[in-house]
Amino acid sequence: MHAECFVKKFSKKEWFRMVEPNTIFCSKKCLDKAKRAARAQPGWLFDGAKGRDDPNNSERILLDWLLVPGNYASWKGCTGNNGKRKKDIALRIAKVMNNLG
Repeated sequence: MHAECFVKKFSKKEWFRMVEPNTIFCSKKCLDKAKRAARAQPGWLFDGAKGRDDPNNSERILLDWLLVPGNYASWKGCTGNNGKRKKDIALRIAKVMNNLG
């Protein structure tokens, strides 16, 4: 199959956005393997609501949260966390992630 034909045929599929850009597969076996991997749990960089191109992925959300003054210290357990447990903080971070998609 020609590269252009491949892209035209599969570019609308959801799994296609999850594979490396400009990737062409040498056989159906390789294609099926990539599709299975793409359908598996996406990594932190690709789990945004819009897939690979979504800037609101888990990694970005977590890093943004950690950069807010006081959040890292709260997670680390420094004084001033007002008795919050890590579980409570993790639930708060998860809520932010869910709200952003």
